[in-house]
Amino acid sequence: DIGYSDYPMFNTPDSFGKAIKDAGFDLLTTANNHCMDKRTDGLKRTLDVLDELGISHIGTYRSYEERENYYIEEINGINIAFLSYTYGTNGIRIPSGMEYTVSLMEREQIRADLENVKALNPDLIVVMPHMGNEYELKPKEVFIDWIDFMIDNGADVVLASHPHVLQPMEIRRDSIQGTEHVIVYSLGNFISNMSNRKTDGGALVKLELCKDSLIRVESCKYALVWTERPVLSGRKNFRLLPMNYPQDSLRPAAFNKFILFKDDSRELLDTHNKGIGEYFFRENLSGESLEVQR
Repeated sequence: DIGYSDYPMFNTPDSFGKAIKDAGFDLLTTANNHCMDKRTDGLKRTLDVLDELGISHIGTYRSYEERENYYIEEINGINIAFLSYTYGTNGIRIPSGMEYTVSLMEREQIRADLENVKALNPDLIVVMPHMGNEYELKPKEVFIDWIDFMIDNGADVVLASHPHVLQPMEIRRDSIQGTEHVIVYSLGNFISNMSNRKTDGGALVKLELCKDSLIRVESCKYALVWTERPVLSGRKNFRLLPMNYPQDSLRPAAFNKFILFKDDSRELLDTHNKGIGEYFFRENLSGESLEVQR
């Protein structure tokens, strides 16, 4: 009703939620620095729309009870708990008495949440913090320290976001305890209107787990994706492309940016990743998506 708006205070059409649903997303983290752009009314309405679409969500809440109802999902026989936090809300104040609405990165709260979740005996705990400096290609020590804190208090997987560019990933193995931790410092942009070098794409991460006496990481890989901005029916549009997209079908300007993003990303990730390699998708004649290792 109040109209759409873009940076620095976003208001998005409901159809975006449906597009997310149609693309196959099951769970969203809604804790980020823009979650209060339209204050608590906008925050709550976002959750209402996601509920109508059947998309689960963590990180922002309509009540204290909702905040305390930790999200655990059984996925192929493995119970996975998800927690979400944001470093802030761009200076927009959360109303007094409604601190539950946004899950902020506060150490005591994170420690308490992890203790409460561990008491529910999930097989795996995933923490999704919205943090990191924008456009930095490697995380600063302060953010590595935050992730260490989360792992020390019970997180098994940490998937971070916010920098708008790709940052390294790692599988961290503890040979003494026999545990493995997957860390992703930034996935870049999945799809966005950003067009500067290194901001016009991102990565998907595929995590395969095996459950026997312990939960083991069977494999962890990433696939690069790039946002093309073609003009369709006289209007600028957006299309997400995998790295094995037929390059000869791209316009010359788009082709050059596509190659630049691919080369930049592989240079960064091939150099700094620890135990995580690249894969991509191709389609067979039936249209089924098949995984191929680079």
